[in-house]
Amino acid sequence: MKKFIAFLVIIIIAVVLWQNWGTVNAPTVTDDNLPVATSTTAKLYTVDELATGTLPAGDYDVLGYVVKTYTCPACPAGAQCKPCMKDNITIADNPGEKDANKTLIIFATEPKNFTVGTAYSFSVRLTDTNTTGLLINDLELLGAMPVE
Repeated sequence: MKKFIAFLVIIIIAVVLWQNWGTVNAPTVTDDNLPVATSTTAKLYTVDELATGTLPAGDYDVLGYVVKTYTCPACPAGAQCKPCMKDNITIADNPGEKDANKTLIIFATEPKNFTVGTAYSFSVRLTDTNTTGLLINDLELLGAMPVE
């Protein structure tokens, strides 16, 4: 009887492990590995359309080229460093855009994962706050997918 119970317990453990195998080994979705942009609206906006500052807070999809990435430099222990902007990427409708008025800043936790000059489809959240001084409120990255 003890052998039968031990065998039954082993079978149950094997079944549970088998059922959860796909979720245990599924990749974590973070912007370390560029979460897939999901369609949040029926419209794919351009940078110029989103940059007008006239849209309400909410989730939007935007197509753009990464023209710059920014990571706040580390502050040495004990030093007094001036505050810096949160890590972000800057996108534009054109890959070589230099005019700050024709760009969007998207706050992202891992901007180094984006390639400057590459087009992406971004899912972003337009917030109610403005820390950049631009016409548009802050944008937070929800997901991104390279465009081929």
